[in-house]
Amino acid sequence: MSSVNFTGKNVEEFTITGFDHLSHQKLLGFLIFITYFLVLLGSGSNICIIATDRRLHTPMYLLICNLAVVDIMFTTSSNQMLPEVVLEGQ
Repeated sequence: MSSVNFTGKNVEEFTITGFDHLSHQKLLGFLIFITYFLVLLGSGSNICIIATDRRLHTPMYLLICNLAVVDIMFTTSSNQMLPEVVLEGQ
């Protein structure tokens, strides 16, 4: 079997599109915002519970706390344009 893909067509250009074609953009933005809020609430409560209870200051729970911090950082960095999309009037 050959390791090269021969499809017979050469792609010369492509267009990246977003969610402009959807009819309910505000609903999609609201669902993304609710998901973001739930992630912040869950991870934040995880961090608060682990930080306040001295019995949870073991390596396993500190790892869980670090993963919650990383989860908050990732969702925040991936949703930077969310307020602009939701609040934009079209």
